[in-house]
Amino acid sequence: MNKIIFALLVLIPSLQALYSQDNLNIDKGKKYKFALVDDTEISGVVVEIKSTSINVKTNDGVVTIIRDKILYVTLDTTPGKYKYSFALTGGASFLTEGHHGPGGAPGFHLNLSGMYYLNGWQAIKVDLSTSFMNGGFHGMPYHHQINYNQPPPGPNEHFRGGEATYFSFKPSFVIGQLEPVHKTIAYGYAGAGLNYIHHNGMHHPYNENNGNYSDTMEHGNDRNEFSGILGLGGGLGFRISPKFSIIGEAEFNILTIHNFESYIPLRLGLSYFIY
Repeated sequence: MNKIIFALLVLIPSLQALYSQDNLNIDKGKKYKFALVDDTEISGVVVEIKSTSINVKTNDGVVTIIRDKILYVTLDTTPGKYKYSFALTGGASFLTEGHHGPGGAPGFHLNLSGMYYLNGWQAIKVDLSTSFMNGGFHGMPYHHQINYNQPPPGPNEHFRGGEATYFSFKPSFVIGQLEPVHKTIAYGYAGAGLNYIHHNGMHHPYNENNGNYSDTMEHGNDRNEFSGILGLGGGLGFRISPKFSIIGEAEFNILTIHNFESYIPLRLGLSYFIY
């Protein structure tokens, strides 16, 4: 045990010396990253070196850094965290349980999101998304109000319509591996927001007038609804350049209507980072 403690006492000062400014020759005209004692980072080209300070040219102008405030200096100018990112993704939505029971075929899904990074492992995320759900009513029984002397509907004359379009706005809290030093990012998130649904009316193609028969027993008219939305999700991304990443996400969303109707969007797209 004494040997371990002695080794740590020797190793820690050695690591501190390795990253200190005294062991890195700072040359004018070169680019460095300065980590300060107040947990801020400054990256740029050194334009002037003084005994008590260093002037660094950054994207925002020339910054004067007091030497006593420097925690360490490195030639690796990769930022410690992102500032913002924006992503455009698309895929499919699956209605797991709806007002009429399980949904039909998967619908198209589109999502625009933005993230504000609090640090290297926490962020605030805002999603604006839309899903085009297909109606799950083809082949269902219907309550026809026609002349019973006419022949019955054919085998392909089922309900049509019943599609629904979902629009949602959902802020979320994100936690995960979000540091720029990694090629991959992985995170989970939870959030709550608002959801708007537009339902198309349902119709049957057969009636006594050879027109469109609206089944009033099954909401024949278009209708609109608002609800709350609760969501859990996760994402995985791979950086293909310093500012771009291929990203995939999966969510489970619950609406506060229709006995907590739920749907699952799966999406893939591109994310753009701002340092």
